Amino acid sequence: MEQHLTFERLIQYDPSQAGITLEISLNLSAASVKFPAKVDTGASYCIFERRHGEALGLRSPVKIS
Repeated sequence: MEQHLTFERLIQYDPSQAGITLEISLNLSAASVKFPAKVDTGASYCIFERRHGEALGLRSPVKIS
């Protein structure tokens, strides 16, 4: 039995780079930051550099000694 897959959109990536790298956008309220990110289809978590969160106005929690 033949199966046909359909997709909402096709995203191109550079196959000459190691892994899959895509331009993504993180948004928080009116703030937005765009940057290239690696895609790990088996990952349980998404990890971004601190500077991307800071660009959205996020602050790290205060450490209590």
